[in-house]
Amino acid sequence: MGTTSAAAASANLRSSYGGLKLTFLVGICGGVPKISQQNAFLGDISKSIIQYDYGKQHPGRFVVRNAVEDTLGRANTNIRSILSHIEQRRLLRAVPALYWPR
Repeated sequence: MGTTSAAAASANLRSSYGGLKLTFLVGICGGVPKISQQNAFLGDISKSIIQYDYGKQHPGRFVVRNAVEDTLGRANTNIRSILSHIEQRRLLRAVPALYWPR
């Protein structure tokens, strides 16, 4: 469990299957905060990751670095393309039929 196990599993995938170009290692989130005053439920899909144990220790407090650039850097082009496609499909379904006559 945790980030160390996830990193080891990812490394083992790459060494076992050399032809992989893009992989997703998914699992169950240990804790989900409220997202802008809405609850997250089992089955909800998250398209982002925040590493909760990365930050800087100050006297008396720990400050989490949670900006994307701090933890992950810019996502792979293939990942950004897939996420963009998923988001586009979701937005198109949300548009009322008045705006998109068939």
